[in-house]
Order: sequence, then C-alpha cells, then structure tokens
Amino acid sequence: SLKISPQAVSKDKLDTEDIASKTLPSIVMLKNDSSNGSGFVVSPGLIITNRHVVSSRDPRYQITSPSIG
Repeated sequence: SLKISPQAVSKDKLDTEDIASKTLPSIVMLKNDSSNGSGFVVSPGLIITNRHVVSSRDPRYQITSPSIG
C-alpha cells in the first residue's frame, strides 16, 4: 500500500536559476544498446524514470549525470 504524507512547503519564491541549481544535480541519463532516456535521483541508489526507458531486454544501463561529468 502507498502511504502519502503531507510535507512542509517553502513559501520562498524561486526564480528559474534557483530552481535549476537545486534540481539539475539530480538529473541522470540512462543508456544501453537499445534504449536511452533521462531520470532523476530521489535517494541514494533510487532513480525514477519512465517505463519506456527501461523496457528493453537488457537490464544493464550506463548511468551518467551532467552534474558529475
């Protein structure tokens, strides 16, 4: 079962540069011989992506991040 809990939300207004600097480090690219796409890191060892990105028969992916090169 899925548990959803309310979380505190900051009332601070962020401009585009602030949002980008906070979110871009979590974006990753996933690639193998038959598929590629993007996802984002939500916690150490856990990446969220779309199903079509990981639906190939090969479960091995190269994962890269623009923020770490």
